[in-house]
Amino acid sequence: MDLKETDILGSSIDQHWYYASKAAATKRLLGDTPIKKFSMSVPAPGFLPTTC
Repeated sequence: MDLKETDILGSSIDQHWYYASKAAATKRLLGDTPIKKFSMSVPAPGFLPTTC
């Protein structure tokens, strides 16, 4: 997700088919496993916050 998508979709982003399907697949895969680490993968040139 990039900043433009966040601005365009706003608070309804969790209802967008793409992000909702990614969230559902992640929940099916991980279940209730606690997340201890986070890895960010950028497949194409884009905005990468300096706080990562």
